[in-house]
Amino acid sequence: MNRVITYIFLFLIFFSGAGLPAGKLKKNENGFRFWNLKSISGLLSLEGNYRSGTYNLAGSFNDERNSTFFTGRLDLNTSSFFWHPNFFQLDANFSYSPSRNLDQYIVSPDNSEINTTERIDLNGIFFSERIISLNPYFNFNHTYSRREYTTNLESYYTNYGTRLFSPNSILPFNLNIAQNNWEQNEFQTGRNFYTNQFTINTEFNKSINDFSNNRLNIDYFNYQRKYSRSSTIHNKSMNWSLGNNFIFNRSSNFNFNSLISVINQTGSQPLNRFLVNENIRSDLPSGFSISGRYQYYQITQDLIESRQHDAEARIEHQLFESFRSHLSYNYVTVSQTFYDEKISRGEIGFDYVKKIPTGTLRLNYNYSLSYQNRANTGGAFNILDESKLLSDGTVILLNNPFVDRNSVVVRNSSGTIIYQENFDYVLIQRENYLEIQRVPGGQITDGEIVLVSYKAEQQPALSFNTGINRYGASITLLNNFVELYFNGTDQSYSNVSVVNPDYLKTLNQKIYGIKISYDYLDVGAEYEDYQSNITPYTSSRLFFRVYRQTGDNLIGTITSNYRFYNLIDDNSTQNFADFSIMLAYLLGRNSKVSFEGNYIFQEGRLIDLNLRTFRIEYLTTFRQIEISVGYENYNRKLLDDVTKYSGIYAKVTRRF
Repeated sequence: MNRVITYIFLFLIFFSGAGLPAGKLKKNENGFRFWNLKSISGLLSLEGNYRSGTYNLAGSFNDERNSTFFTGRLDLNTSSFFWHPNFFQLDANFSYSPSRNLDQYIVSPDNSEINTTERIDLNGIFFSERIISLNPYFNFNHTYSRREYTTNLESYYTNYGTRLFSPNSILPFNLNIAQNNWEQNEFQTGRNFYTNQFTINTEFNKSINDFSNNRLNIDYFNYQRKYSRSSTIHNKSMNWSLGNNFIFNRSSNFNFNSLISVINQTGSQPLNRFLVNENIRSDLPSGFSISGRYQYYQITQDLIESRQHDAEARIEHQLFESFRSHLSYNYVTVSQTFYDEKISRGEIGFDYVKKIPTGTLRLNYNYSLSYQNRANTGGAFNILDESKLLSDGTVILLNNPFVDRNSVVVRNSSGTIIYQENFDYVLIQRENYLEIQRVPGGQITDGEIVLVSYKAEQQPALSFNTGINRYGASITLLNNFVELYFNGTDQSYSNVSVVNPDYLKTLNQKIYGIKISYDYLDVGAEYEDYQSNITPYTSSRLFFRVYRQTGDNLIGTITSNYRFYNLIDDNSTQNFADFSIMLAYLLGRNSKVSFEGNYIFQEGRLIDLNLRTFRIEYLTTFRQIEISVGYENYNRKLLDDVTKYSGIYAKVTRRF
């Protein structure tokens, strides 16, 4: 690969003007030029880094290390065309960062290595202004990075293929054929991830008239993936989807949308899914609007077959500009291998916004009443792709009790990545429920939605009514200087017929908050009282943000959050805190000093983290040459592993 990269690099240098100036290329008799360079830019930099640190792994291994790190970087970005702008255009971007690292250990043998980071992006287009255009492309990246200041990564990514597209008036279409290869290594954990995927994507668009749009997608996927030490997964999938959008009048207030999709996947994870989703909406006189929705969902996966019908009707009314109300009814039937379920739900609510002297008053209320009946066929039942948003500082429970934790599988929102317990997430027993928390530095990012599948103990049969009240109020005064808000939720049951009442989750939640905003300052506090028969807790949260620019010299941003949980039944606590500061002081038109510091703290069962980092840097520019010197410090304790180091660096960059 390095040899190929070198050849491509020499090719780019030659055609970027280093070998043959564009102005001297010979024109043909029609005045066309074989090659024309439109633009060229880039940078050249050199950097040296020295670090000294200690490493303690779970109290069983301790080492000290000194390291020197030298790296260079060359970026080259060109845009050109061949023969004629409408024949072939090429954007070529290249980055090459060779580096040499020498680690001197006290206990372990010394280590010397050469690391090279490369990036190549080639994007061309034939016949850009013709009825059919061809877009070949090639992308390659080899990078080193750190995830959330915690996990060091080395990644390889290659993506190449071609797109064929035609914006013709008869049947516009896009065709994309691509090959994607991705490999990632985590140095601390030793985990390796690999994906090889070949795809063919087609899209056809056709509008019958000005009031309709129809889209047909036919996609083929052939991919292999392997995560850490698990076995290789190989799947082939053919996906079809047909989308239609109809507008029935010129004012565009009467719309119908339809989506029909089919997934047929074979291989390591057989899957068949059929989905129909229909939506209609219309505005009516006197501020009324109506909408309807129907969804049919059929899936066969892991020897489990599930069918679901979901229909909803909704009416809304806007009174003046301040009062909006709604009324809806929803009916759902589910037929799965292990149970049949029916749910009917009615809902009514309103939102009220009123301008008052120097501020705004907001009120909202929502009440829903539902009836649920589940008839089981015996044994444990399976939950497929339960959606959960994992956010630091939030207690997240799986929806059902008595879960077999050995059956839990957590995937990303597209279902293509399988996460690993204790590396990417942890499961914590909370009475009869399981709490799921992400692990900082794992593959799950803060605020990411994941899909959780598992087996849970089956209830013989159950039926009940659920009543949920949601209400809230807020008031802002003195032109948004101060905001007071309150939100509440009550959930209760009636007509209950269930063997184990622990299945039902009662809830009484109150949230009180205050926020003060003044020019460059936001500060606030929030208290939550969460009373439930399942994991009751109280929570306190403090937060502030300061952004300040003093004259033309000093710019600073400070943000901080702190949340404390008291888990009542477990008599345990969870603490989450983060603090960051960024300061920049301008010494003149071409020089500045910057400081960046971060602190992240988590404390609780299986989630302990204490991380402190800061960096100070001096940067100056002289005739398109940038010179920077700095000092950085890193101190991390993740569970029982401790890492500390500090270092200095210098960097010189020339842009052209």
